[in-house]
Amino acid sequence: MSSLRVRTILIFNTLLTLAASFVFNIAVTRKLPLFDLGLLNLFTGAISLGSIPISIPSFMAPRLSARYKESNISLLLVSMLFGIVGSIASGVFLFIIRTEITTTYYYVILTLAVLSIMLSSMNSVFTGGLTVFNRPRMLYVSIITAIVKMGAIVFILYSNWSLFSVLISSFVITLSGTIYAGISLTPYVNGFGDLRRAVREVLSGSWVPLIGYATSNISSLDTFIIAAIGGVIDNAIWEVMSMIASLYSFTGTFMSITYGELLQNVSHERKVYMDFLVVLLFASSISLFVVYFEPYVITFLRPTNVSLIGELAIPIIIWSTANIINTSSQYISNIMQGIDRVDMSAKITPKVYWKSMVFYAHLAEFITAVSYVALIYPMIISVKDLGISFYVIDGVIIAQLIATIISLTIRINRFPSARNYLMPKELIRDYAIPTIATGVALYLIRIPVDLVLHPTVSAVGELAILFLIFLIVIAVYLGIGLLLSPRIRGITRAVTRKYVSYIKRHRT
Repeated sequence: MSSLRVRTILIFNTLLTLAASFVFNIAVTRKLPLFDLGLLNLFTGAISLGSIPISIPSFMAPRLSARYKESNISLLLVSMLFGIVGSIASGVFLFIIRTEITTTYYYVILTLAVLSIMLSSMNSVFTGGLTVFNRPRMLYVSIITAIVKMGAIVFILYSNWSLFSVLISSFVITLSGTIYAGISLTPYVNGFGDLRRAVREVLSGSWVPLIGYATSNISSLDTFIIAAIGGVIDNAIWEVMSMIASLYSFTGTFMSITYGELLQNVSHERKVYMDFLVVLLFASSISLFVVYFEPYVITFLRPTNVSLIGELAIPIIIWSTANIINTSSQYISNIMQGIDRVDMSAKITPKVYWKSMVFYAHLAEFITAVSYVALIYPMIISVKDLGISFYVIDGVIIAQLIATIISLTIRINRFPSARNYLMPKELIRDYAIPTIATGVALYLIRIPVDLVLHPTVSAVGELAILFLIFLIVIAVYLGIGLLLSPRIRGITRAVTRKYVSYIKRHRT
């Protein structure tokens, strides 16, 4: 399948994923009582903590698949062992905070968290293999989960928006993606494999993700800190912010496409830059939407807590900025790891990654996580002195912004050929100028939009308004981009031609 066709599917996948995440996550945030929302935050925190060990096979799976040009059952078994370790860690976490959870939900949350972690351990191998062998199928995994997520909304609706139905739906969404990914990888599985070799190589490379992907989950400690300083209500507000941030999760799929191509050595500098530009444009579209139309977003998220409008305006601006910076940092991390194929020919030992770009990409993640957690309390105390209502949330967001800037700086400094792939001068014309111009345009049209479209307590009506506003943001952004950037015009023409060609072929 051509690279352009894969990216055309990716754009469709991105739009579908955004729509599904937006409707599901925001609808859940809107309907659940604040206390139940706090329990949901603890559930996701438990899964995040239990996913720390799984980051090891998640890192090794695509690299071993690219090295041996196959996948095997041994790697899956190794990954599941790490899943068991993660499940134990998650269980301990939930046991410690069991007094915060009602007895009925404690066992439900514990069971579903453990099952979700085990599914994730399997899925890490499945998607890792598809990243190398079949990137279109990897995209279809996201499409399948998006469709299931939309269907789950109906189930939650008829269950009267209970927390139990939300927890079950979250598990089923994970299950659907894992099943499809496993079936898709089957043609590339070559028997049982060498279990000893799999254990040895995964353990040899384990220290890299443990200082990177794994330690980034140290950030899940923010739930503890927020609960300790603030409480369940502050955790609920943090869950609201997390729901908004989930809209940026689609960028991970785009990065995986680029990463897989680099591991196979079939990508080049210009293509990497074009992917980076598209990722930034999509991420910035979301940021512009939530920043300029914050009252609509908050009204839809929490119609019973409209007092949050204005109170969360500044946090959302900082939050959106941090997410764009983090997206850039994560993309650069993928480039560094993709072009440094140090483990493709040399024997995989604990020393093979030492001082490679793979090492520095993960080291930056470790420093980011430590900086974030270390800065949370000082930032909260600093903001508290200003007399701000949600000083706990504001302090955490500021700490996150500083930490993401640190990670971006480290990665660029340790990436010798960064300028060749990121093309900073071109990025100013293709991204910075259109984004600034769009910001000005949205500021001017925001008042007319407010006069025509008014926030409403109706879920369906508010959803329609949000969708219309997002289309307006996309239209303005794309229009200005087409006017100012030749590359955006080139991307649009190429995707349009590919889509038209696809339609014509299927009509005939």
